[in-house]
Amino acid sequence: MAQETIQGGERRSERWARVNFPNKFVHPHEYTARDGRVFDKMFVSIPPGVKVNGVDVGGYAFDHFAKPREIEQKANGRPVAINFRPGEPVRLFKGIGAERRILEIANPWDLCRAVKAHNDEYAKVYGTARAETTEAVRKPVESSADAGGPADEFDTFDESAGVSYHPADPADPISMADPTASAGATL
Repeated sequence: MAQETIQGGERRSERWARVNFPNKFVHPHEYTARDGRVFDKMFVSIPPGVKVNGVDVGGYAFDHFAKPREIEQKANGRPVAINFRPGEPVRLFKGIGAERRILEIANPWDLCRAVKAHNDEYAKVYGTARAETTEAVRKPVESSADAGGPADEFDTFDESAGVSYHPADPADPISMADPTASAGATL
């Protein structure tokens, strides 16, 4: 339950922090408890280049119990809106075993602001390139339909029309590896 604060004599609950994560950074999985119950969870990866209080947290991830709305957003290919409980820190992790590094972000709003700023910057930089690629892909479909024959549903993508990813694409696993990151800290 959300923490409550008193403002001007009346009680008011704090607002939950919420931010949209790109669909390709959300990875659903099932968690089986010791008693056999199964829960839907999600690993949410932080896009490369996201900085919280001046520290690059790109490539880190956190585990999150999935809500039906979030599962639906992931399944439909939309950005997934993740909520953070007010007053509870967000624990980020990176690596496995002895090489696991953990960061704890004390204020979830800081993470939300950083991811939102990164999403806005990414859309500004790559938004026009994505529109141009989409237009180049549609042209061969229209020209094959005009040629008199029906368009083949499997021949709708022109592989040479554009690149499937951008060199600084956050989903590129090579750019997510950061061997210089610290072993653990609280931001």
